[in-house]
Amino acid sequence: HCPENFTRAGGNCYHLGTNREINWKAASSFCKSMGAHLAEFETVGEYKDVTEFLLNQPPFRGKDFWLGGLNPGLLWIWSHSARPINRDTNLAAVANSTSTASGKGPKPSKKPPISQTEEKLLNIKGTGRCLRLTFNPSSHNYTYFGQDCSARQHYLCEHMDRNLENEISRISRQLLLN
Repeated sequence: HCPENFTRAGGNCYHLGTNREINWKAASSFCKSMGAHLAEFETVGEYKDVTEFLLNQPPFRGKDFWLGGLNPGLLWIWSHSARPINRDTNLAAVANSTSTASGKGPKPSKKPPISQTEEKLLNIKGTGRCLRLTFNPSSHNYTYFGQDCSARQHYLCEHMDRNLENEISRISRQLLLN
């Protein structure tokens, strides 16, 4: 169940800011004001869920969106989680978090297979320092693009479900105590 003005795509809730185009910083602030953050695709699956959703919705298809990615210097990172965007690092971190609990090291063989098409889609082109999800009409798909942060784009906010659940349970505990 998603909050008002948010739509479910895969396992998360998103707000598609298509009514106006704003710069990256303004988009980030707007998402925060809604209890959200600019969308971050931690897995290839999350990227696929959102891009398939966008491609199947005529009002959104073909539009470009700000995501939560930033390149402060050498490395693209997600601004909210501070994790690297590089998919190998992300998937290794995911594999790491599940396998280190059992006391074993990361197992690279457990990585989900990535096709050459996905490899191309997830390469970040462009020289800007803010990440844009860009529609490519020739391949009819979405790719990452490094855009000048002052450019005006639509934006994609991701709702912070877990934080909301924690907040609700904290408030309900307080109410029970009073």
